[in-house]
Amino acid sequence: DGLTAGGLRFGNARLPLRRDGAVFPDLLMLGANAMSRVDRLGLIDGPARIFARHRGLGLLVDRRAAPKIASLDDFAAASLPFVMATPNEAGARRQYRATLAALLGETDAKRVAAREIADFPGRVAIQHRDIPYAVMNGIAPAGILFTHLAAFYADRWPDRLRHVEVPDAAAYGQEIAVAATTRPGSDAALRDAFLDFLFQAAPAAYPAGGFAAPDAFAFGEPLPASDTP
Repeated sequence: DGLTAGGLRFGNARLPLRRDGAVFPDLLMLGANAMSRVDRLGLIDGPARIFARHRGLGLLVDRRAAPKIASLDDFAAASLPFVMATPNEAGARRQYRATLAALLGETDAKRVAAREIADFPGRVAIQHRDIPYAVMNGIAPAGILFTHLAAFYADRWPDRLRHVEVPDAAAYGQEIAVAATTRPGSDAALRDAFLDFLFQAAPAAYPAGGFAAPDAFAFGEPLPASDTP
C-alpha cells in the first residue's frame, strides 16, 4: 500500500517512497497476491523467485488463561475470545479465515469468527505486534497467528505464552518470493550478491525458523502469477 500511495504515514509524518527518491527498496519480499499488485504497477524487474513457504496458522495462547487449549478443535469448542489480523492486513486475514473454514467447516468457522475481538486500546494493525500484545496484556486469552511467529513469541516468553501448532494448516501455507525493483541507479552487484546469499542460506535458515522444508515447495522457481487483487 505504501508503494501504491507513494509513501508511508507515521502519525503526522509522511515518508515518501519514490523510485527516484532517497527511500525506495531494491528488493521486495512478498506473497503472490502482493507481488502481483506491485508487478502491475511496473515496479518489478525480472521474475520473482520463491525462497520460503510458511506453514499456515497456529495459535498463541495465554499459558494461564487457556491451559486446556491443545489443538484447533479445542479452540473451536471453547468459548474463548481471540484476536487476529485486522482487515487492513487483508492477505493474512484472508488466509486465516479460509484455513479455518477448510479445517473446521463453514458453520463452525463462522461460530469461531463471532468471538473475535476486532479492536482494543493500543492496536496498531500490525499482527506481529498486536497478537502477542493482546494475549500478554489480558485483552484476549488466545490469538491466531502464522505458526512460525506464534512459536517465536512462545519461545521468547515461555512463562506467559504457549504455541499450539495446527499441523493440518501446513497445507494452506503460502510461498514467499523475492524480486528486484525497477529503481533507477540500484547497485546491481550488491543486490545480486545478497540474492546469492539468500538462496544459499534459505534452505537451512527458514526451516530452522519454523517455515517449510525446501523440498516441500518449488524452491528457487519463479512465483506463479496470482489472480487475486
